[in-house]
Amino acid sequence: MSLKIFKNYLFNIVIVFTNIIFPMLLFPYASRILTPQNFGKYSFANSISSYFIVIATLGISSYGVREISNLKLKGADELKKGITELLLLTLISSVLAFIVFILSIYNLETFKIEKKLFLIFSLQILFSFLTLDYFFIAMEEHKRRTIRVLIIKGLSLIFLFTFVKKTEDYNTFAAVIILPEIIAKFIDFLTIRKYFSLKGKLNVLKHLKAMLVIFIYLFSTTIYLNLDTTMLGILKTNIEVGYYAVAIKMTKIIIPLITSLGVVLTPGIIKSISEKNQKKLFENIDYYIDFIIAFTLPMIIILNFISKNLIYLFSGSDYLVAVLPMKIMLPIILFISLSGLCAAQILIPSGKENKILNISMVGLVLNISLNFLLIPKYSIVGAATATLISEFLVCILRINEVKKELKEYKVIKKYRYSYIYASLIIILIGVKLNRLILGLNEFIQIIILGTILTLVYINILILLEDKYVKKLLKKVQKRRNYR
Repeated sequence: MSLKIFKNYLFNIVIVFTNIIFPMLLFPYASRILTPQNFGKYSFANSISSYFIVIATLGISSYGVREISNLKLKGADELKKGITELLLLTLISSVLAFIVFILSIYNLETFKIEKKLFLIFSLQILFSFLTLDYFFIAMEEHKRRTIRVLIIKGLSLIFLFTFVKKTEDYNTFAAVIILPEIIAKFIDFLTIRKYFSLKGKLNVLKHLKAMLVIFIYLFSTTIYLNLDTTMLGILKTNIEVGYYAVAIKMTKIIIPLITSLGVVLTPGIIKSISEKNQKKLFENIDYYIDFIIAFTLPMIIILNFISKNLIYLFSGSDYLVAVLPMKIMLPIILFISLSGLCAAQILIPSGKENKILNISMVGLVLNISLNFLLIPKYSIVGAATATLISEFLVCILRINEVKKELKEYKVIKKYRYSYIYASLIIILIGVKLNRLILGLNEFIQIIILGTILTLVYINILILLEDKYVKKLLKKVQKRRNYR
């Protein structure tokens, strides 16, 4: 891994840890203050608005990285023209999505009941065209992205502890999450305004076809990622939504830590694909797959052991019914990470949007069917099961599509079995250890289980002579000798 990739990854790790620590500070406070019912109202409105945000951004998050990465190789004029076209196109889609959302608020009874809350979320939709993260990723300006996230999260926390004091403050809670983000979007635009120019001949529509395919893929993905929460709100009550929101939040909180490496590697992968540099492409894919497997397997196991403790500490005893759905969904950490690699880092840069769209539609149909079948009888456990099965199928189908695209790449490699062996061993140790520390303080249990199982896992990899651990140990030894 080059020094540049490593530095960019470190910046992304800071972003990820901020995104992990932020909910750890925010949700324990918010879920307790708001109670499951009002926290459920917020989660339901958030799930609905997420569909409109995907419509508003029109697939720009994936298409934009690919387009800007290619345009920056063609010169400043082409880059400026491309950014202007993309901004204008997403401005139109954002305004249209905003209008439809406002009409929905005033015409649908489910939305009208919480009109003020939905109007707050409408601002997020209106200003979606200023979502410019794709530009900074393509230009590899990860330091700036890091500073931006730290400022936004800091402001949100200050506003949260200042203004959210009562159970009825769920509208205020939505505002303190959304408004700092909108302010940051305006600052982003001011930062790149030199690239925005209405002079010259612009062709906004040339991007539309490719973006629409990616949009349909992202929209279908957003539907089945949020469908469980939405359907719980429709078929059950806001209380069930509140429980489920905690379960899924605790499950997915770790995923950005893994996918952040993909964000860093994407521009290099796009360049390797365009230059047909197979060696470099396979090297980057190896980094990512090794990282996913090595990190997610022990993480799923450790989170399974400490799930009850985490929910109790962060949300309180009222939310303990979320423990089982959280455990059911833990494997999606692996499925989403591998699935994301296949889609965002390989198939989209290769121009295979139609392939991932077809797979996403299969996942969507399955998810809808399973939710309708399982939620009425099994509630949040049914929603969790539907999510698990859908994510697993989508992951398998995308991996199969990548194998067709990269026939010479070998996914099954002997050294990767060491991560599986190490994971199986820490399961056995975890079961025994969990019994020994039963009755201790929840926080102490988390520390003991997390620390011991992590150290055991690392030491097993050392014994099995994992190539990455060996490289790390050599670097440490060199530094010691240098001193």
